[in-house]
Amino acid sequence: KVNNVLKEMERSLELACGSELWNPRTVFESNPDFTFCFQYTLLIWAPCLFLWCAAPLWIFMLSKPSSNKIKISYLFISKLFATTCLIFIELINLYYAFDESNKTVFYITPIILISTYILVIFILHLERKSGRCNSSILFIYWLIMTLASSITLRSKLIFHFGQKSHEEIEKRLYKLDEHDIYLFYVTYIFICLNTILSTFSERVFYKIVLSKNSPEQNSSLLSRLTFWWINPLISTGYKRDLVRDDLFEIDDKELSEASIQKLEKIWNPLANDYIKKVRALEDNKTFIINESCVRNDPAEKINLEVSLQ
Repeated sequence: KVNNVLKEMERSLELACGSELWNPRTVFESNPDFTFCFQYTLLIWAPCLFLWCAAPLWIFMLSKPSSNKIKISYLFISKLFATTCLIFIELINLYYAFDESNKTVFYITPIILISTYILVIFILHLERKSGRCNSSILFIYWLIMTLASSITLRSKLIFHFGQKSHEEIEKRLYKLDEHDIYLFYVTYIFICLNTILSTFSERVFYKIVLSKNSPEQNSSLLSRLTFWWINPLISTGYKRDLVRDDLFEIDDKELSEASIQKLEKIWNPLANDYIKKVRALEDNKTFIINESCVRNDPAEKINLEVSLQ
């Protein structure tokens, strides 16, 4: 069944492209390359699918209130500018698709990209409002887009300047003009620019300024992955013994007090329900014991009736 589904999907993509999705002859040769249909569908759709699948959980995490805010900075404006330029480029591609092409894939892919870039802008806005100084999900998305676009860039460079084997056939099939090649070059530049910008972190303005805030809160994703932010403290410890003033203040959300509050919010209602059940069970056992005593001792029955009255 799985193979049938995959074959049906492959036939649908080939129908949308008007050519084959996978060609082993072009992949396993001295100058390997993927087909245009593969590059214009799976290589582009896969990163977009990742972002759309991860976005709901990420947006839910960003919806939690935070006292830290991020002001509009040059880094934020640069990210918006680069992403907005990509939207305009895809609108141009969509215009040429309506004007020149009759292949369905030339309409679907730009629409998917435009929708994904709008989602990126929405996530950037939520991250700024929630005080998130760096975005791991957007960094991963732009990194995958850069890797996928690099494969397409190689194919277009070969087509534009180098050898032309099956690329010539695809040019006649898809009518790739000079504007398509140059638009992709500009697209690749902005994708790489977004990848570079996503490695930097925003400056967080704390509502409560501590004597020595931890640099981890303002560090970039790569700095966190490599623990580069702690190098100054390690260097200080190498030169001399560390003292209390050398250590960073613990962030509010990492304090035990914050963890206890979260635990008590869940623990207290459950504990109260358990106590009520135990008391009800004890009262029931007491009633059963009294009832058994009444059956065995008639005098106890008279005393019980008097007490009930």
